Amino acid sequence: MHNRSAAAAGYRTRQVYNDSMRRWLARLSFSLLIIGAVVAWETYRALSSPRGLPAWRAYLQCALAGVCVVLAMVGVRARHSDDEGG
Repeated sequence: MHNRSAAAAGYRTRQVYNDSMRRWLARLSFSLLIIGAVVAWETYRALSSPRGLPAWRAYLQCALAGVCVVLAMVGVRARHSDDEGG
């Protein structure tokens, strides 16, 4: 009996955490999209300039831009979902 209540409490805690994360992603989705676009644009500009950009930094900036865009899309999905929790 004790294990069920502990499992239920753990489920409720995870559910509150997931709802809170969805709410924050929904709030920050547009900002994350803008940040991803700016990072991608700056990477493009740096790579096309005569000075160039170290390869590791270009990869890092492209990865950051990709992560920002993916998180923005998750936030848009959370914002426009039909369920009450997100």
